[in-house]
Amino acid sequence: MGVNDKAHRLLRWLITGLLSGAVGGILARWWGHSSELAARYGLESNLASFAVISLMGGVGGVLVAGAICFAIRGRQAPYFPISGAYYRQHRQLQLASRVFECANEGIMITDANNRIVAVNQAFTRITGYTPEAVIGRDPEMLSSGRHDAHFYAQMWAALAEHGCWQGEVWNRRQDGSFFPEWLSITEDRDDQHRLQHYIATFSDLTERKEAEARVRYLADHDVLTGLANRHGLAEQVRQDLRIAEWKGHSLALMFMDLDRFQTINDSLGHRVGDQLLQQMALRLQETLGPAGMVARLGGDDFVILMPVVDSPNQAADMTRQLQTAVSTPFVLGDHSLLMTSSVGIALYPMDGHDFDLLLRNADAALNHAKRAGRDNFQFFTPSMNAQVLARLTKENALRQALSRNEFRLMIQPQVRLEDSQLCGCEVLIRWHHPEWGLVPPDQFIPLAEETGLIQSIGLWVLRESCLEARRWLDRGLPPLMLSVNLSALQFRSGLVDWVEQVLAETGYPARWLEVEVTESVLMEDPEHAVVMLQAMKALGIRVALDDFGTGYSSLAYLKRFPIDKLKIDRAFIDGLPDDGDDIALVRLIIDIARHLNLETIAEGVEKEDQRVFLLEAGCQQLQGFLFAPPLAPEDFLEWRQQHTSRSK
Repeated sequence: MGVNDKAHRLLRWLITGLLSGAVGGILARWWGHSSELAARYGLESNLASFAVISLMGGVGGVLVAGAICFAIRGRQAPYFPISGAYYRQHRQLQLASRVFECANEGIMITDANNRIVAVNQAFTRITGYTPEAVIGRDPEMLSSGRHDAHFYAQMWAALAEHGCWQGEVWNRRQDGSFFPEWLSITEDRDDQHRLQHYIATFSDLTERKEAEARVRYLADHDVLTGLANRHGLAEQVRQDLRIAEWKGHSLALMFMDLDRFQTINDSLGHRVGDQLLQQMALRLQETLGPAGMVARLGGDDFVILMPVVDSPNQAADMTRQLQTAVSTPFVLGDHSLLMTSSVGIALYPMDGHDFDLLLRNADAALNHAKRAGRDNFQFFTPSMNAQVLARLTKENALRQALSRNEFRLMIQPQVRLEDSQLCGCEVLIRWHHPEWGLVPPDQFIPLAEETGLIQSIGLWVLRESCLEARRWLDRGLPPLMLSVNLSALQFRSGLVDWVEQVLAETGYPARWLEVEVTESVLMEDPEHAVVMLQAMKALGIRVALDDFGTGYSSLAYLKRFPIDKLKIDRAFIDGLPDDGDDIALVRLIIDIARHLNLETIAEGVEKEDQRVFLLEAGCQQLQGFLFAPPLAPEDFLEWRQQHTSRSK
């Protein structure tokens, strides 16, 4: 049977199209163009359709070739019998095309050069890319950038070895969003084992991932409030306990119960009760801050975790803040609700080394708080309760001390070593409680700094000191350098403004005011310290560095600080003149001050031989019991008068 040029061209057209196109789309298009084939090559429509069926079905090629040859030569038979097998193949191809287009999974076919030749509708739905946007491009355009070169190298290696690969991949949609997919890639090879195509199928895992995340979230969180539940709390506590054991610090677990919550549920209904619990959760979280965790175990039971606790007092302070937050009225619709709470506190390692024991002991302490009348907190360890109660009592008394006028100024003279003349004085504070008597500074100054009361106390000391010194000037007494201490908290907030305000109110000259700052305060934020001290100097105020040598001052910073005087701490004076280390250190400090053109003053001088040594070493001023202890203002005036008379 001869085959002319027209037949060759037709076969070439069909075969080339078959090999270069995607199965589903090409089938549909070619089948639709069977009438075009008939017109183009002078074939009857049914014969052209038969040709497509035979070629695409992979059988009957000889018959088709013969039929085409006869047709092109014009020797068309009036009847050409086509068996039912060929039509069945045609239906199978139509079915394959429909499966390709309607599959729920995305399908992408590339050629051997990894260029996209076909995609289905699911591909477009999942990625957002139309066929026109991707045909002819490299699938790398879908890459999210989340996988490194090693990941892709392993994938291609598996494909080369096994002819297939599957795994989870993150890709990128047309809108730029990332999504997870389960991807399967299979090689398509011909009879000679030559690579023809890669066929990739994938399913979008976004919804499944979100569902899995939701399940994990619900496993660790309370549905109503969004707080951690018992399981989530336990996991966090166990993790924090490992850290606490490694670093050697304490941990606190506070078990909180809302007093008479059931009454609200019974009287106002569960809807209002739920709203209250949700608002309570938010308020507790805001009060605690990001450092800890609030959990709800069910009902009105909350547990608060503080992963780092320096002392029982810190846990007590936070508990009081939480209880204050709880007692602030809740406004829910038409209802304004006043709540109180009872809290039990357990501490690691004193009250337990694992979550279950700590929680059980915190619960036991909570029951003790309820028996004590509610609206209070209790530690599991009784001695802790006594300590915290004593501190709380002192704190409350300290808060009232200013308004009750319980503070007293004490003044200690400062003298020049070379002639023992009075040259200044340091103002100190004492607390005279009506029941406890005189409270030493080391028992209330740290508490004032922890609670923030040092701000108001420090302002009172500065104002009263300047008023007292102003009265001395008004009486015609010679001016003295008035030295006042500043705390770390004062130094951080608005110091210069309120010092300037006090000077304006009292009329005391700035050039006769000296502020004492410890080196630990300056080294907390050296750059800020330089700015603050320069501002003080601009007002004409002198600056003394207190407790020099006991901290960790950098000499480079010491040179930058605009200070006038170094104060040698009493810890170095006690051993003089016999202790070799104290001798060396005191001489070194005096030498440093001399080279930096700073004055020196020694505190805590109690013996004459100490005075003699300091004089010989070049120290310029001193203060201590050798001359006078801290005195009340009226006693200081009397001492001043007597000392002036003796010195003439």
